[in-house]
Amino acid sequence: MEFLPISWRLQGKVALLAGGGEVALRKGRLLHRSGAILTVVAPQVCDELRDIVVRSGGPAWSGRLKAQIWTGSQIGRAHV
Repeated sequence: MEFLPISWRLQGKVALLAGGGEVALRKGRLLHRSGAILTVVAPQVCDELRDIVVRSGGPAWSGRLKAQIWTGSQIGRAHV
C-alpha cells in the first residue's frame, strides 16, 4: 500500500517533523493547514519551513542544533 489514508484532527496538537528540507516543507505545509503546532528536528531548516513553524505556534528556530538524545517523554508530546 503506497498511501495510508487517515483522518486525524490535529488542531492545536504538536506535530514533530524530522528534517528541514523540501520533503519536510511539503509535510509542514499540510500539517500547518490542519492547525497542528509544528516542531522541527534538523541540523538546518529552510526559511519557509522556519516561518511556518513560527506561525503555527511552534518554537522559534535558533539556527543551531545541539547534539542531544531525545527521550521518550520529549517525543511523546508529539501527536504526529
